[in-house]
Amino acid sequence: MDYQLTLNWPDFIERYWQKRPVVLKRGFANFIDPLSPDELAGLAMGERGR
Repeated sequence: MDYQLTLNWPDFIERYWQKRPVVLKRGFANFIDPLSPDELAGLAMGERGR
């Protein structure tokens, strides 16, 4: 998996870097989730500490 962030780096550094939290909606172009909803549910319900 090779994902590249699609954001304006100078703007990101100036506004957010080490200043405040940020949510990067659609930050990765062509993102494909590596887990299916069933796999994620299985992980969430599995044993802790594995």
